[in-house]
Order: sequence, then structure tokens, then C-alpha cells
Amino acid sequence: MVIGSVEQIDWQRTGLNQGALQRGSSAQAGKNLLVIYMEGVDSIYTDEAIFPGLTPNLKRFADTGLNLTNMRQVSGSEWTVGGLVATSCGTPLLQDTSISGNTALFSSLLNETDCLGDVLDRADYHQTFMGGASLSFAGKGRFFKSHQFDRILGREELMGQLANDDYVNGWGLFDDTLFALALDEFETLAAGSSPFNLTLLTVDTHHPNGEPSAS
Repeated sequence: MVIGSVEQIDWQRTGLNQGALQRGSSAQAGKNLLVIYMEGVDSIYTDEAIFPGLTPNLKRFADTGLNLTNMRQVSGSEWTVGGLVATSCGTPLLQDTSISGNTALFSSLLNETDCLGDVLDRADYHQTFMGGASLSFAGKGRFFKSHQFDRILGREELMGQLANDDYVNGWGLFDDTLFALALDEFETLAAGSSPFNLTLLTVDTHHPNGEPSAS
């Protein structure tokens, strides 16, 4: 069954830090934040010996910024929504393994957890999520809403902004469309007076075959 509250967690068995799930007291505004979740993109794609010239910009960022390597996924973080929860909340998505991860309903556990959106909300950040797929998939929309995002935009919310309604894939918007709309959102947020968090989730590279943008 899905865990319904933090009281049900066997902390010793999971090896998790219970204190990390407690809500903090205050937060102060800092830099603006742009988070891009790249569906299915493993670090192997940046290996020039295997895929020469495939990801020059990612390689440039890796060479000049902070690049974390030798990382391992823990149980409960290895599918799309599990990864969103793990990186946002510092905890894997705890549930019975007989339930498909991307169809699991979120429980009150996530409402009791202090996630990135909650921290930034206390620092008066404006927060927007944009993804090409439907918000109903895996409960993404409810997850971001419950953690203080101001604008939550998925396939249905963004379709009206498309120049060509036929340019979509099985998931929704292609990534080149998503990034074009996200750039408009970024410029609007940057022109404002509030600090902001713009979070994106791509779909083109979804395994096993992907659906690449025309560009």
C-alpha cells in the first residue's frame, strides 16, 4: 500500500534521515533558479568517445560548472515522478513496489515533506513549472501545486500557444516548442521584481525510442 503519513515509515529500514523531512523555519531570497529535468538523458551521452559532438553545450557546462559524477539512484527515484520527488524533496517516493511508479497516487507524505518549492515560497519566489506532457500524468500537477508553485503548465495549458496544433507527439509538446515557450516565460519572469524558479521537464528523449523534435 502507499504510505499515508510519516508515522508509517520504518526509518531504520529505509536508512533515511527523518530530520530532513521536517519543515524549516525561514528562507531568504537569493539567485533566480532554472531547473531542467532532461528525461532519460544519462551521462553516457556526453561521452565524446561514444557520441562525438552530440552534447557540446552540456559538455561545456560540465567543464565550467559543478558536475556531480559517480552517483547512484536509490530505490524510489528511478522513474520520472520518483526523480522529481527525490530531487525536490530529498526523499525517494516511498510506496509498495507492486504499484507502477508513474501511476501511483501521491499521499499525505508529500504534504508533510519540506520540498524545494516550499523553501523558495517562504523566500517569496515566483515559481513556474512547464512540461510538454499532461499534468495529470503521474500526478505531476498535484505535486507541484501542493508545493507552492504559482503557475503549472502542461500539454493542455500550453496547446493554445502553439503556432501549429499538429506539431505534437504522443506525449504532448516537442522539446523545441517547450523551450521556445519557456524562453518567453523566462524573459517575463526576469523582467519582474520577484526572484523566480522556472522548472522544465523534457519528453523528446523518453526511452525506449524517443520522439525527437524536427529541429
